[in-house]
Amino acid sequence: MAVKVDTQKEIIFGSSDPNVSRVLSKKVKDGELRKVAPRIYTTNLIDSLENIVRRNLIDILV
Repeated sequence: MAVKVDTQKEIIFGSSDPNVSRVLSKKVKDGELRKVAPRIYTTNLIDSLENIVRRNLIDILV
């Protein structure tokens, strides 16, 4: 089963599904994602983590 992760969003949330976790870990290792916090990743590799969190604070808190 191929797991697809939507990399169009700036913030991506982890999952308890081991297949999704594997895909996210591989993307972090390959430099496609950056880890913001436990189970929170970003596709934005340029801006500071503070600015990314500030822009997406409501989504993160929900």
